[in-house]
Amino acid sequence: MKKLVLLIVVCIVVSVVYWDDPWLWRKYVGFFSSGSPTEVEPLTPDEEIRGDGSYVLPVATEAERVIPAATLDAMHAYAAEFGSHALITVHKGIIQDEWYAPHWERDNLTQSQSMHKSLLGLLIGVAIEDGVIESVDQPVGAWVTEWAGDPRGEITLRNLLYMSSGLGQYEFTLNPFDDGIRWLNSGRSIEPILRTPLADWAQGSKWDYNNINSELLGLVLERAYGQRYAEILRDKLWLPMG
Repeated sequence: MKKLVLLIVVCIVVSVVYWDDPWLWRKYVGFFSSGSPTEVEPLTPDEEIRGDGSYVLPVATEAERVIPAATLDAMHAYAAEFGSHALITVHKGIIQDEWYAPHWERDNLTQSQSMHKSLLGLLIGVAIEDGVIESVDQPVGAWVTEWAGDPRGEITLRNLLYMSSGLGQYEFTLNPFDDGIRWLNSGRSIEPILRTPLADWAQGSKWDYNNINSELLGLVLERAYGQRYAEILRDKLWLPMG
């Protein structure tokens, strides 16, 4: 009887913990099942963001090819040496060459990982052009009101973009209850992000690559536009690009 009661209690506790943040636990399990940037299934939740297909980069004809074959061969060898999946060479808006690793094709999905930071920077520029952000020298506290009156609220967008924010780093951990896991995997990731402490150096005084900076920039964009990040990416970049 005691074992049955204990089992019931354990089941209840596990259920409560799981449903309190189901995405955390799904992604936590996925963390151990995915180690390759080609595996996108564990990256959930996901969302498809489509352009309108109005513009497609043209492919160079033989007469339009301007890069010597020997140069392209060297580029292919370099990409293969470093385990690349694909290399597309574009010159003046025309695709000069496409190279794919064995068993890889142009339609394969892959994780963008930190390549997406380039798009994030572009969107900050678009937001300035749209007038929803005045300048990269504005403090993050203008949008992250949770940091009002907090020194972290004085960090500028420029220093977030430059990876020079003065914010501390979360140490890698496998503890699912630690903010070092939750900031990246929780369905409520904003909470651990806002708990990120300051480092022992002032913003702008040195370069320190920190993914929390990018998370904050994404939050700034959402609050500046009053839209979800996926919608901003779609409306401000994907659709205008075609």
